[in-house]
Amino acid sequence: MRIYGSKGLVIDVAQRDLCIGCGMCVNICPYFKTYKGKSAMLFPCTLEQGRCNAHCPKTEVDLDALSRFFWNETYDGALLGRFKRIVAARAGDKVSGGFQGGGTVSALIAYALKRKMIEGAVLTGAEGIEPVARLVTDPEEVAARAGSKFIAAPTPAALKRFVETGGLSTLKGVKQLVSDFSEYFGMPSSVDKSAFKVGENLANTAGAVIYRNDVIELIQYKPTTEKVFSRPILIIPPQIKKFYVFDLSENNSIVKYMLSKGLQVFTVSWKNATPKQRHWNLTTYINALEEAIAVIANIAGSKDVNAMAACSGGAHICESVGLCCRQ
Repeated sequence: MRIYGSKGLVIDVAQRDLCIGCGMCVNICPYFKTYKGKSAMLFPCTLEQGRCNAHCPKTEVDLDALSRFFWNETYDGALLGRFKRIVAARAGDKVSGGFQGGGTVSALIAYALKRKMIEGAVLTGAEGIEPVARLVTDPEEVAARAGSKFIAAPTPAALKRFVETGGLSTLKGVKQLVSDFSEYFGMPSSVDKSAFKVGENLANTAGAVIYRNDVIELIQYKPTTEKVFSRPILIIPPQIKKFYVFDLSENNSIVKYMLSKGLQVFTVSWKNATPKQRHWNLTTYINALEEAIAVIANIAGSKDVNAMAACSGGAHICESVGLCCRQ
């Protein structure tokens, strides 16, 4: 089966305004993000094939591959592919209430299954973040794999909810939309930030700020063992993440794990740069790290320091090591 890459996805779907904002490409490819209800490609990708294209519900279907799979014959070039007959079906109340846009396709499939006109239909449904195709033989199963499961648009179910709540569901949605525009530049939020509070159910490992400069704050965590290793370790997160990405919760904290193994743990918390700090450059960040390392070595009484970093934090510590070697 032909599978193209992200370039084909942009040409065949985005530029033809066929994107329905289902988010499949966004979930499986870091190059795609949702913008104004559509998927947009942030950075160029040179891969000739990709899952983003294969999983998009709007990309071209390889009719020859389907014909070989189901009929064991090559595709004869017919516009609709191989079929037994063309039928029409009306979406009843049950169908139209559970499917997107009146449920035309789903209604046809449910109708055909119920009338025994077909034995089954291959439909796509969401399992986790990826679409998975399944052979559906029961008309009742069709609803579970309807397009409304992927499309963020008003549905009869949403309208029903509007009536049931007296409009509160829409008010809540508008409130969330305003929040997304004010805090996330229009990008839809993926979590409710109000459910997390630093120091309570997030980043609750005991520690304190022991040093700060214009670029960083240096945090030392309280040891949890009687003895500790003499050489400390410095955790360096990326500038775009918070320090507690390594200390999320009681059962999801690499900081807590390191402390349990007798390590002296320190971490950097980067200050958020504003337009006033537009003069900051690579040297600025490296100098800040060197200051932190000097403070840690002095506190621990160690000649050197271990380091663990992520993303851009890793790039900066590598550059810092290279600079030290040169000097």
